[in-house]
Amino acid sequence: MDLPYVDRIPPEEVVRFRNESPEAFANFRASLRAAMIQISAIPGTKEFVEEAANVKTTTIDPALAQLQAEVSALKRQVRKRLSIDIPVFLGSSALAVFSPALLGGAAPTILGSFTMLDLLNTIKEKLVADEALKSNPYYFMFRLASA
Repeated sequence: MDLPYVDRIPPEEVVRFRNESPEAFANFRASLRAAMIQISAIPGTKEFVEEAANVKTTTIDPALAQLQAEVSALKRQVRKRLSIDIPVFLGSSALAVFSPALLGGAAPTILGSFTMLDLLNTIKEKLVADEALKSNPYYFMFRLASA
């Protein structure tokens, strides 16, 4: 039986993905088991192929599309935040470096520290969101489909 999204990936890539995300692989196996339970036909028959195709079309593909939408939204959100955080950080860092000599104050240094914290928080939020995505039962297939 061909597995959707897995059959076109070299085995060493599948093993690498499995080793990188063991929880995602376990979730993938559970979702595959759940999908197989929906199929009542005998393997090798025309009915089995039709039922398997139906499960892929009605269950797996929509779940992967939803996950793709979530990943795209997360990427847009992070890009948007970083497009603000990085220039502000760079500008305030430049102020922190040059203004003590010019202005003699600590405000730019404090501003630089706050923007650095905001930048680090953005990165941390992305990492947390990435980990949350890995708990999705279709994340492993998503990774394979994206390979």
